[in-house]
Amino acid sequence: MSISIWETSPSCPGHRRAPFVITVRISREIHRHLPGVDLPSPQTPRRQMPLLVMRALLSGRGRRHRNVVRMGEPGRSTVSGNGRPWVVTHNSASVDGRIAVSPGLLLMMDERWPVLPGSTYADVKRRHEPTVILEGSGSFVRDTEEPSPLPPATETRQVLLENYLPEKAVAAATNGWLTVPDSRGRVRWLYKQFPGEDWAGWHVLVLVSTATPPEYLSYLRREEIPYLVAGESRVDLKQALRLIRDQFRAETVLSTGGGQLNGALLRAGLVDEIEVEVVPIAIGGEATPTLFTAPDLPVDGVPTQLELTSAEIRSQGRVLLRYSVSGRE
Repeated sequence: MSISIWETSPSCPGHRRAPFVITVRISREIHRHLPGVDLPSPQTPRRQMPLLVMRALLSGRGRRHRNVVRMGEPGRSTVSGNGRPWVVTHNSASVDGRIAVSPGLLLMMDERWPVLPGSTYADVKRRHEPTVILEGSGSFVRDTEEPSPLPPATETRQVLLENYLPEKAVAAATNGWLTVPDSRGRVRWLYKQFPGEDWAGWHVLVLVSTATPPEYLSYLRREEIPYLVAGESRVDLKQALRLIRDQFRAETVLSTGGGQLNGALLRAGLVDEIEVEVVPIAIGGEATPTLFTAPDLPVDGVPTQLELTSAEIRSQGRVLLRYSVSGRE
């Protein structure tokens, strides 16, 4: 395992303790992997704290950075599993793992959720360079909302169930695809391409199944919104990821969707890396969405094993945690 110590910056001029706080906080996680390393104690001179850990880092080859402890980067390859892209989930969450304040309310419309500097799509995209961003349909329409009715389809079922990738859309997607699984046909798209510099060169792509209402598939064709068909009763995410790889040569897919999409990816064994920005609030609740909403594990089920790859202390009490799924290369 490679480990590099990222040194914290002082919170104010003349503050001399902050640079080494992160060393103490992370030392026990390091000790788990390197039991021969002496742990820093409150009596350890501050100037010696980093050295106690650095001695275990291949004769001092660790790199020093600011605010982050890295425990080896995820073992990313061009594809993960059987010909599919590497899948990263990214979410902001409360300290108790909630990704919304109340059930049934879109996070982007809830003023109670803290919006903090540096927590932007642009920041996440720069870090992972995805070809495809997965977003759940629940980010665009509430579960309780009834979509507006659509006229009957004019195309045959055979035509509608063919993948639809109009040349105009493909030419516009110079940076990537904002991709939404929507087998029920609930989202009515106001934008095919989104405004703002952060989304320049990104185009909407919808994932559907053979059970998607034909009038919705016809609507997508009229609006020249591309879609891929994967699965029968619902979108088969494994098949969809392979299609995405084949069609767009995608190497990285970033899922920023809600708990249901994340949970479906997790249960299907399709998650390679988990990134969580913890914000300093506690919410609680029984039906409030969490990071991964999925069927309960059976009595003899085994949780997905993770390895910590980095921990970054950010401003205003936030912590960015990155984990890779054990055994992924």
